[in-house]
Amino acid sequence: MGKIALPEPQFEYDEKADVLYITFGLGEPSYAEQVDDVLIAEYGLFSDQLTGFRIVAPRTRRLRGIVLEIKAILRNAKKEGRLPRVTGMDPAGDFVESTSNRLKELVPS
Repeated sequence: MGKIALPEPQFEYDEKADVLYITFGLGEPSYAEQVDDVLIAEYGLFSDQLTGFRIVAPRTRRLRGIVLEIKAILRNAKKEGRLPRVTGMDPAGDFVESTSNRLKELVPS
């Protein structure tokens, strides 16, 4: 599989359900793997590449813990070949930084 240009992660916060959806915008149908009671990772049905995350009840969680969990998942996905190969960014570093910043903006404390 060649490298692809990965768009900026897309964030959608459902305030009523208190769920934050983060997607890489790859347009592939996905399935979910529950990591723990807070974090759900989404993987492409056809490529088995990481396509996004769901964070359950982010308002009641410590932001630092969520970001560290996402970083660990990205690191493991890269080792397992489940992280999309992208051009122009370090998926783990850039994604974690942008996610951390967006979480602070989107999730009311």
